[in-house]
Parts: sequence; C-alpha cells; structure tokens
Amino acid sequence: MILKIGTNDYNLKHVYSFGVGHLRRLSHYIRHLFQTVKFVDDQPNEIISMQDKYSYVSNLRAQLSAHEQILLFYNSISVMGKPWLEPLSPSKDNYIQRYCMLKSIPLNAADFYKKPLDIFNEKNMSGKSMFEWLEIKDRMEDLNGNSTSS
Repeated sequence: MILKIGTNDYNLKHVYSFGVGHLRRLSHYIRHLFQTVKFVDDQPNEIISMQDKYSYVSNLRAQLSAHEQILLFYNSISVMGKPWLEPLSPSKDNYIQRYCMLKSIPLNAADFYKKPLDIFNEKNMSGKSMFEWLEIKDRMEDLNGNSTSS
C-alpha cells in the first residue's frame, strides 16, 4: 500500500488489522483498573472511610510499574481515558488526583506531548503529594539542610 503525505510516498508493508494491536492487549487492563478504583470510591464513607479508601487504592497503585503509570497518565489525558479526569462531586478532584494514581511515575520519562506537572498540581486536594519524585527531592533537601547543622 502506498501512502502519499505531501510530496512524499511511503510504502506501507503492514496494514493494521483489527484486534492485533496494543488496544487488544491493554484496553481491558485500564478498564479493570478504572472499575476497581471506582468501586472503592463508590463505597459509602460510613462503611469505608476516605482514609481507608486511599489506603486500598494505594495498595492497588503500588502494584503498577512506573511504565504502567506512564501508560495510565497518557490514557487519562486522551479521549478514551476521560473518565479518569472527570470531576468527582463535591470535591472537584478526580480519580487520578484523589488517589495520586501517578505517584511513582518518573517525571522525566513522561516528556512528550504534555507532562504530568503541566496538568496536575504537586499536591492533591487533601494535601497528599501527587508524585514520589517531589517527595524524594524534599527529603534530600531536608537531609542536606539537617546534615549541615550537626
């Protein structure tokens, strides 16, 4: 198949076939993750406190690799991942922010299109740090500050 872009011709040897791309491999993964977070969040606060909900989702998030969190980030800012960023009433935060779902994302690895810090604040609405790298930076600054005073 010849594809013409501008004045250039490109010979495409492989044509995308439905059901053989990464969507087939990954879409169910993101949907299951979303539904699990939504299920925990939907539980009445009288049954599961917000602190416990955060703890449960943190345990789930801890099982995501850094690359899976990058995948979640780019999915969430795409049209398909829009539900991750829809405001939750009454707090106006969203699942990504409420549960710091991108906590272990290496900020320098998510460096094309939009960056996490272009979209999310350093802390969520509860004051929890959104990104582990910022916590590490603060700890290192504290360590350096404390080591000079001893």
